[in-house]
Amino acid sequence: MTSEDECSVFTSLITATMDGIIDHTDSVGNAGRYGLGDLQWMTAGKGIVHGEMFPLVNNDRPNHLRLFQIWLNLPSARKMTEPAFVMHWVRRGAQHGR
Repeated sequence: MTSEDECSVFTSLITATMDGIIDHTDSVGNAGRYGLGDLQWMTAGKGIVHGEMFPLVNNDRPNHLRLFQIWLNLPSARKMTEPAFVMHWVRRGAQHGR
């Protein structure tokens, strides 16, 4: 994963954040900031240009980032599917300590 735009095809990419913040933009108009346990699922399908940036949001402490990604090769019948983007947000509230 880089801070530069990259073109992905034929794959589905799941990014799970454990700590820190990621800014996402892509060529089909999706954009957003996520992190702290949120999960992003992006399907490149026939092609999408996307970029991730890692903003420095804390002035008083380190801006750590911990994440993992799972890259899935789409089956032959789905390789030319339309790109898709879905966010799965962590429910934040008093019961989760956030």
